[in-house]
Amino acid sequence: MRVTILLAGACLSLGCTKSSPATSSEGEPCNVDDGDRDCDDAMVCEATPDPRATNAAYVCCPLPGGATTAPACTVGSPDAGNPAPPDGSTD
Repeated sequence: MRVTILLAGACLSLGCTKSSPATSSEGEPCNVDDGDRDCDDAMVCEATPDPRATNAAYVCCPLPGGATTAPACTVGSPDAGNPAPPDGSTD
């Protein structure tokens, strides 16, 4: 009993928290209340830029300025980040 109380007191004074391993990759759902801890490295948990691409309100996306390949992290259509190729005409 004393050991449990001592450990609990030490944890409170040191600020121990439950940590969860990153489990979500780019475009996968995350819990905004957990900050970016749900996301892989170099990812942030943010409001879905394109709600048509996923049912999740928040998804893991690359840091601002990073390249994305996930439709959920791209504003607009899934092809918004990929401009149409040239039509090949010489006009």
